[in-house]
Order: sequence, then structure tokens, then C-alpha cells
Amino acid sequence: MQNRAGTSPFVTLELPLHTSHFAALVRGETNRIVFTCTHEPEGGSGRRPLLSAPVWAMLCNGRKMGFAVRRAGSHEDASLLEMIRSVSTGAGMLPDKEGVGEHKYLRGQFVRTVGSSDCEAYHLADPSGCFGQELSLFFLRT
Repeated sequence: MQNRAGTSPFVTLELPLHTSHFAALVRGETNRIVFTCTHEPEGGSGRRPLLSAPVWAMLCNGRKMGFAVRRAGSHEDASLLEMIRSVSTGAGMLPDKEGVGEHKYLRGQFVRTVGSSDCEAYHLADPSGCFGQELSLFFLRT
């Protein structure tokens, strides 16, 4: 996830499912993806920002999917983001650098809602400007 095209992602998560399985899950109906992490033990340097948690339990439409892992963006990630820099809204396929496989992408405008320091949500707004919830991502610290 990134704030604007051309900026570095503010969070990169490795999801616990293959891209084609994820695409099939989010096709069609309203989709709610929930990522939960646990509070860190008290002490240390204080509470970290919510999206800096290293591991997230992932649910999609109420079904447990496994664990998503935060990771640093790679050179390949940066190359793919550069390829879709001029895309404001859409989904599609990009070839990988070896020309053997493909990468699916979704580019859209998300509306961010902060409930507290322990919860944030991102709702995909449709291109016509109407607030739609075809895809919502929730990040919760429990």
C-alpha cells in the first residue's frame, strides 16, 4: 500500500495465499479483509505504530486465511510500482522480469478511517467518486 503513485509503500505485506486465490476471493461481492495483531508486552520504547506490526492474522469475509507477514519492499516491488505509476484506477496483469510469469495488481483510491491508535480501515472508493465498500481492509491491534 502506498499513499500516492511514485511514493514508497508505507506497508508491504506478504499474504498467506496465492495471488490467483486472492483474486478469486475478492471477485464480485462485498469483501472485508481483517488483519489483526496483538499488543506488545509493556515496557521498552513504547507502543509502535499500528502498521509496523511484523505479523498479522488474516481473515477474508470471516474466513481464517493464515498469517500475513510485513516485509521490506524489494527491488522487484519498486520496478512493478514504477510500471503502474501512471495508472490511477484499475486492475490487470504485469509480466515478471524474466517474462515467465505475471503479477496481478489493483490500483485504486482508498479512503482511510482511523478509529483509534489500535484500528485503521481503508475502504476502496469507486472511480465515479461515490463511496463504495466493495473492498475494505481493516487493521486491528487486540
